Amino acid sequence: MALSMNPVYYLGYTIFKGAAKAFFDMKVLNREKLIDGSSCIYVCNHQSFLDPPLISSIFENPVHF
Repeated sequence: MALSMNPVYYLGYTIFKGAAKAFFDMKVLNREKLIDGSSCIYVCNHQSFLDPPLISSIFENPVHF
């Protein structure tokens, strides 16, 4: 957990990371290409309202929307 992660974000992060593992067949392809720790833009095709929290659950540092 990043030291700058606020407690509410951490709670949501933990819940959605657990849900992704338990209920969804979520796979990250080419994980080595993820840019963690610097600025970048990730785009997803919004299949549902769960996309933003599920996308942020694959990163170690907080994601800003």
